[in-house]
Amino acid sequence: ALAADQDVAVQELKYEKLRKRLLAQKQVLDLPEVSDLPPAGESVPADSLPGIVLDDNDAELIGDWSRSTTFKPSIDNGYLFSGERGNQRKGDGKSVATFRFKAPKSGEYQLSMAYSPHKTRATNVPVMVTSGGNQQEFIVDQTKALPNGQHLRNVGHVQLEGDVETVITMRNRETNGFVIVDALQLLPKEP
Repeated sequence: ALAADQDVAVQELKYEKLRKRLLAQKQVLDLPEVSDLPPAGESVPADSLPGIVLDDNDAELIGDWSRSTTFKPSIDNGYLFSGERGNQRKGDGKSVATFRFKAPKSGEYQLSMAYSPHKTRATNVPVMVTSGGNQQEFIVDQTKALPNGQHLRNVGHVQLEGDVETVITMRNRETNGFVIVDALQLLPKEP
């Protein structure tokens, strides 16, 4: 439209004027910086991820959990799973993974989860987040693919209290497949 108004070729438009107009229309002119992802099959170091990262090694475990490195990539060195191949019974709720930490400040955080998606995974993994007087539960379908090129999937937003213990619990309560515990990430929501 600018080129037509000025009766010039698009290539002859003044960039600053075009840029100003495109930005006003909320066009993206610069790609955000993206860290290089490791090739498929390699582990992703937990300390390379931003925010609060809780790896499976940080979990307090109750019940039957096994370690695996079968599906890759994973965060750090493999992941935990609860369940048995070919078992058609619902989870008994006795396998529990608990993460405890203190958020550096109060506020809303985006909760994301790393897991290896597969058709044998549970579609109904309960994740309970308790922080101060706030409590939220999410149900995660671990058969769903992770976003393209990503190692974690957004689960939802949680309200965390700073400098008090926050507890995140995952369990096999009534689950219908393998429950995977690889890593959780919490990123503060920008104002």
